[in-house]
Amino acid sequence: MYFVIRSIESISKVVAFLKNDLIQLATVGGMCIIILALFFKKVLHIPVPPLESSLPGFFFIFYEAVRRKQKSTGRFWARLWFWNTLMLVATGLIILRRLYF
Repeated sequence: MYFVIRSIESISKVVAFLKNDLIQLATVGGMCIIILALFFKKVLHIPVPPLESSLPGFFFIFYEAVRRKQKSTGRFWARLWFWNTLMLVATGLIILRRLYF
């Protein structure tokens, strides 16, 4: 019985950890970087340019700066969904730009 309670407590800690805004944004940013790396390596067969691979990281930094200043106002650009969507759209645009232009 003790082990069941301990495992439930540890699962709740993991869930609380994954609900953190910074963890979610870092996960999306990491996935975007991995997607870019795989696309450049498997499809285009060229190395990833440094600026394009670091773009999700820049969005993470911008989110932190905006969140600290706009936390009390509740503006949409201070919300997590906006920055996650921005990272995914930027990744898609980088891929489309490299494919067609």
